[in-house]
Amino acid sequence: MSLLPKPLYGDPCNNCGICCLLSRCPISMAIFGDSDEVCPALEPVGVGFTCGLVTRTAEFADADKWGGTALSEAFALMTGAGLGCDAVHSDADAARRTAIRDEVIGRIRDAIAKASPEAQRLIAYFQGRAAA
Repeated sequence: MSLLPKPLYGDPCNNCGICCLLSRCPISMAIFGDSDEVCPALEPVGVGFTCGLVTRTAEFADADKWGGTALSEAFALMTGAGLGCDAVHSDADAARRTAIRDEVIGRIRDAIAKASPEAQRLIAYFQGRAAA
C-alpha cells in the first residue's frame, strides 16, 4: 500500500496516517502501552487510514466505564480529528505551525467548547485536570 502524501500542517487531514505511523499518540500509549510498534488501532480504510480508538472505541477501551459515545468524541478531539493535520515532519510544517499556532489553538478550543459535557469531562480527566 502506498501512502497518500501528507498535507501541510494545518491543512485538512486526508487520512494519510503518516502521523500515526511515525509516532504513537498519548492515548494509544495509555491504552496499549509504550512501545515502538505501530498503534494497534491504526486501521486501513480505502486508500488511507483511520483511528480505531475513534471509530470503534468500545473494542479498544472500556466504553461501559467511560460512556462509548462521549469517549469516542473525546478521543477524536484529543487526537485532533477534524481539526487539520497536526503532524510536523518537515521544515515547511514547522514554519507553518509557528505561523498559524494561534489559529490552531482557537480551532481546538472551539471544538472542545462545542463538545458534549461528558466529552469535556473526559478530556479534562485525561489531561489530569479533574476527575471523571
